[in-house]
Amino acid sequence: MSQICTDRRCPGRGRASASRGESGQAALMMLAVVAVMLACAAVLFAFGNALGAKGRHQRAAELAAISAAQMMRDLYPRLFEPPFVEPDLPNPRHLEESKFRALVVAAAIRGGRRNGVDLEPRDVTFPGAGCAPTRVTVRVRANARVRLPGKREAMRVVAGGVSSVPIRRRPRG
Repeated sequence: MSQICTDRRCPGRGRASASRGESGQAALMMLAVVAVMLACAAVLFAFGNALGAKGRHQRAAELAAISAAQMMRDLYPRLFEPPFVEPDLPNPRHLEESKFRALVVAAAIRGGRRNGVDLEPRDVTFPGAGCAPTRVTVRVRANARVRLPGKREAMRVVAGGVSSVPIRRRPRG
């Protein structure tokens, strides 16, 4: 004779409901894992944006330094021209060092603008400069926008570029 189980203590009765509860816990755990992975992806995306901004500004600083170095190369021989051709007759080829530096700084600022950064004269320096500098350093300071999910943050970016002028001796003759 078979017995019909209606009692809670009946063997095998609670197993179906227990497995349903465990599958609900697994779904919650899976949602938590997906949420953590999305948060990590958002942080990595923000770091990527920051590195991209730094790279763009670094490139712009280096190109501005190259523009300044090209101007230095073109003007360098004029620093050593005599100031006067004859007494009381100024030499139009002669260039004073202060004018030389001003023209080089202007070239760096133009080079920075062409590459999307605004430079100020204080951002262009001549390291180790005595008379007739042969190296120029350009420093870019800017704010870059970094996108985080739901926000837009500003981050300070500082990048620099250094360029040297190869000096060739003119043959005497």
